[in-house]
Amino acid sequence: ENAGRDPRSDRPDHARRIRAPRNAGRAHGRRAIDGRRVGAHGVHLGLEDMSVKEARAILGADKIVGGTANTIEQVIQRIEEKVDYVGVGPFRFTTTKEKLSPILGAEGFREIVKRLSAANLSIPIIAIGGIEIADVAHIMETGVYGVAVSGALTNQPDLPLAYQQIQKEINTQLV
Repeated sequence: ENAGRDPRSDRPDHARRIRAPRNAGRAHGRRAIDGRRVGAHGVHLGLEDMSVKEARAILGADKIVGGTANTIEQVIQRIEEKVDYVGVGPFRFTTTKEKLSPILGAEGFREIVKRLSAANLSIPIIAIGGIEIADVAHIMETGVYGVAVSGALTNQPDLPLAYQQIQKEINTQLV
């Protein structure tokens, strides 16, 4: 999965920069989730955003609704709210979020995945927060379902190439 999100961005090229990886991702069955734009495949809700129920009422049943979490308790809350996936993080410091939750790192992701499994709970966990292309393979080893790489894509001059590099890192873990 690929979440493109910079809540502070009013750059006119924001939509183009989201569209390029979204279009490249379509060929690989990936989806783009954008917290700011209509026309994306869905929305990602922070803990202080509108409720999942409200978002589903606005968007309809065919859109993806994901939610943020930083702890196992918040992940379970999101499961109870019936999100489609949970964005867990941050992995490290990121400038795309002003009120940053405690940093989890790879071990934090691994622990949350382990605790969900022990509780017989299942939901796609997307690692979020400060993830660079070089981090993807290592993060995927933790058992998460996918990664959000908005910062890594925002600063790339060649988005299709960056997307290919990310896809290569993910595929390394699938072999």
